[in-house]
Amino acid sequence: MGYVFAVGNDSRYIIAKTIDRAHWIGPYFHIIDTKGYYNTNMDNNNYWEFSSEFEYHQKLAELGISNIKFDKQYPEDI
Repeated sequence: MGYVFAVGNDSRYIIAKTIDRAHWIGPYFHIIDTKGYYNTNMDNNNYWEFSSEFEYHQKLAELGISNIKFDKQYPEDI
Protein backbone atom coordinates (compact mmCIF):
# COMPACT_ATOMS: atom_id res chain seq x y z
CA MET A 1 0.00 0.00 0.00
CA GLY A 2 2.86 2.42 0.61
CA TYR A 3 3.03 5.49 2.81
CA VAL A 4 -0.37 7.03 3.65
CA PHE A 5 -0.28 10.82 3.46
CA ALA A 6 -3.98 11.74 3.32
CA VAL A 7 -7.09 10.15 4.81
CA GLY A 8 -10.79 10.91 5.00
CA ASN A 9 -13.85 9.03 6.15
CA ASP A 10 -17.54 9.01 6.86
CA SER A 11 -19.64 6.47 8.72
CA ARG A 12 -19.16 3.87 5.96
CA TYR A 13 -16.16 4.65 3.73
CA ILE A 14 -12.49 5.38 4.31
CA ILE A 15 -10.49 7.05 1.54
CA ALA A 16 -6.71 7.34 1.47
CA LYS A 17 -3.89 8.59 -0.71
CA THR A 18 -0.57 6.78 -0.68
CA ILE A 19 2.81 7.04 -2.31
CA ASP A 20 5.34 4.29 -2.98
CA ARG A 21 8.26 5.87 -1.13
CA ALA A 22 10.75 3.30 -2.40
CA HIS A 23 10.24 4.50 -5.97
CA TRP A 24 8.38 7.83 -5.39
CA ILE A 25 5.49 6.60 -7.50
CA GLY A 26 1.99 7.83 -6.89
CA PRO A 27 -0.26 8.99 -5.59
CA TYR A 28 -2.47 5.96 -5.39
CA PHE A 29 -6.06 6.34 -4.25
CA HIS A 30 -7.86 3.85 -2.01
CA ILE A 31 -11.50 3.35 -1.05
CA ILE A 32 -12.49 0.98 1.75
CA ASP A 33 -16.12 0.07 2.37
CA THR A 34 -16.27 -0.79 6.06
CA LYS A 35 -19.69 -2.40 5.61
CA GLY A 36 -18.87 -4.43 2.51
CA TYR A 37 -18.50 -8.19 2.34
CA TYR A 38 -14.85 -9.10 2.93
CA ASN A 39 -13.16 -11.51 0.55
CA THR A 40 -9.61 -12.79 0.78
CA ASN A 41 -8.36 -11.25 -2.46
CA MET A 42 -8.00 -7.70 -3.74
CA ASP A 43 -10.81 -8.06 -6.30
CA ASN A 44 -13.71 -7.76 -3.91
CA ASN A 45 -16.50 -5.37 -3.02
CA ASN A 46 -14.98 -3.59 -0.05
CA TYR A 47 -11.56 -2.34 -1.24
CA TRP A 48 -10.45 -0.55 -4.41
CA GLU A 49 -7.08 0.91 -5.39
CA PHE A 50 -6.50 3.33 -8.27
CA SER A 51 -3.39 4.81 -9.83
CA SER A 52 -5.57 7.15 -11.90
CA GLU A 53 -7.36 10.04 -10.18
CA PHE A 54 -9.97 9.94 -12.95
CA GLU A 55 -10.82 6.27 -12.26
CA TYR A 56 -10.88 7.01 -8.52
CA HIS A 57 -13.45 9.78 -9.05
CA GLN A 58 -15.50 7.51 -11.30
CA LYS A 59 -15.70 4.91 -8.52
CA LEU A 60 -16.63 7.56 -5.96
CA ALA A 61 -19.52 8.60 -8.21
CA GLU A 62 -20.55 4.96 -8.75
CA LEU A 63 -20.64 4.41 -4.99
CA GLY A 64 -22.52 7.68 -4.41
CA ILE A 65 -19.71 9.21 -2.38
CA SER A 66 -19.58 12.98 -2.71
CA ASN A 67 -19.01 14.36 0.76
CA ILE A 68 -15.77 12.76 1.95
CA LYS A 69 -12.71 15.00 1.86
CA PHE A 70 -9.07 14.25 2.66
CA ASP A 71 -9.22 16.04 6.02
CA LYS A 72 -6.25 14.31 7.65
CA GLN A 73 -3.05 15.32 5.85
CA TYR A 74 0.50 14.21 6.54
CA PRO A 75 3.79 15.21 4.88
CA GLU A 76 4.48 13.31 1.66
CA ASP A 77 8.21 13.47 2.26
CA ILE A 78 9.02 12.72 5.87
